[in-house]
Amino acid sequence: RLCSSNQSSQGKRVRAHCRMAPVRVADLGGQSIWLVCPRSDAERDGPQLSSTFVADVAIAAAQLLARDGAGVASMQNAVRSALLSIEGCSHGVRIVMPEEMSELDFCLWTGDGHYDVSKIKGLSPPNLGQIVRYMAIMDKAAEENVATIHISSWEHMAVGAVLAGARLVLAHKTSAKQAWQELLKAYPAPSSNRAAWDRFPLPFSNDGMTSS
Repeated sequence: RLCSSNQSSQGKRVRAHCRMAPVRVADLGGQSIWLVCPRSDAERDGPQLSSTFVADVAIAAAQLLARDGAGVASMQNAVRSALLSIEGCSHGVRIVMPEEMSELDFCLWTGDGHYDVSKIKGLSPPNLGQIVRYMAIMDKAAEENVATIHISSWEHMAVGAVLAGARLVLAHKTSAKQAWQELLKAYPAPSSNRAAWDRFPLPFSNDGMTSS
């Protein structure tokens, strides 16, 4: 079953990361989508998702995930239930938040047993093994006819973009340029700022800044 025990905390974590903001969604094909939560206000707002955010996600997701026009309303209810479920899975809809999944190593680089990563600042792209495992998770959902909503927090949207882009390119033979254009529907435009969301720091960075 897709709603496995090692995913049981994801519903709580999604609620901790996501707050009110306009919902923007990228279509990953095969009844799967990707969206980025707004900047976290968890400390201020407490552990509950706002009803407005849940409703907005349900509406935006249902438009892409429903198999036909008549199924939009039922898909909205299923998405709403999955978002509010502790397991993150309900009525044929699964919430996937890779940065919170132990089977994906929380999308962190551990140093491969050779490096001390405690002083390295900033996030690194998902490694090949994490991308392969992510693809397997998404493939299994597709095989079981489960609609999948891949959610990334604001802080991890670059990591999420790599995974979502890999899904488009590897599973649906989309060109890198086409994949990028689709992903841009889900988050802010790229920036030249050295701390911009769409850039990763150089390897072994001490300050987390990018090179340009």
